[in-house]
Amino acid sequence: MKHVTNATELDGIKSSGITFVKFSSNWCGPCKALIPVFHQLETKNQDVNFVSINIDFSPELTAQYGVEKIPTIIVFQNGEEKNKSVGAKQEVYYQNIINELKNETKNS
Repeated sequence: MKHVTNATELDGIKSSGITFVKFSSNWCGPCKALIPVFHQLETKNQDVNFVSINIDFSPELTAQYGVEKIPTIIVFQNGEEKNKSVGAKQEVYYQNIINELKNETKNS
């Protein structure tokens, strides 16, 4: 998982393909619970970008994306926001999003 602190870097990563952006913090218990979930997702989906943004070090990005609670996960496809969820969810929830976006790409 790549750690990002500025908009320029994030824009470059999310501009192509599927990108999961996790807004979190070191002091957040549910955020910590997502670490192994996203590690598994990253292992299974090598063609998907996984980005972590620490809200304590990136207040501008946090505000830009309207993040009010953590963890917040925003999913982009080719730079376009496709999904936004708040709270820690099971791996299957995020995998289903990936599968839907991949199928969308195949069928277009």
